[in-house]
Amino acid sequence: MVERSTRFLLLVALPEGHRADLVAAALAARIVTLPVALRRTLTRGSRQ
Repeated sequence: MVERSTRFLLLVALPEGHRADLVAAALAARIVTLPVALRRTLTRGSRQ
C-alpha cells in the first residue's frame, strides 16, 4: 500500500502464502496500526 501525499510505503510479510484471503488479512492487520490521518489517504500503488 502507498500513502498518497507522503508516498509512505507499507510492506507486509506473507509467510503463509500469497492467496488473496491471506494478503487481505495481513494488510488489514497492518493498516489498523497506522495513524488515522495516514489511513484516510491510502491507495494501491500502480505497477509500472
